[in-house]
Amino acid sequence: EVSPLPEESGPAPFTTYKNNMRVMGHYDQIGEFLGDIASLQRIIVPVDLTIAPANPASAKALGDSSGAMLEARFQIRTYVKSASAAEGEASGT
Repeated sequence: EVSPLPEESGPAPFTTYKNNMRVMGHYDQIGEFLGDIASLQRIIVPVDLTIAPANPASAKALGDSSGAMLEARFQIRTYVKSASAAEGEASGT
């Protein structure tokens, strides 16, 4: 589940895009997912991570019968160089 939040200016020279995220999986799967985020070419930072046991009904719907399914909630922040900063670099200022 991804829930976009309003974009913010800064820190200079970036615009920050925020999304609340919720994922379910086993501990190693959640770790792999966060590692994949960290390896993307953009600057993307997961923050405010919480991990809790998944709702048993949701885990069962996903085929988990071991009781080891977890739910992770966190926010990702994506830093994108603002258009004005990119224009300044192109003009040499």
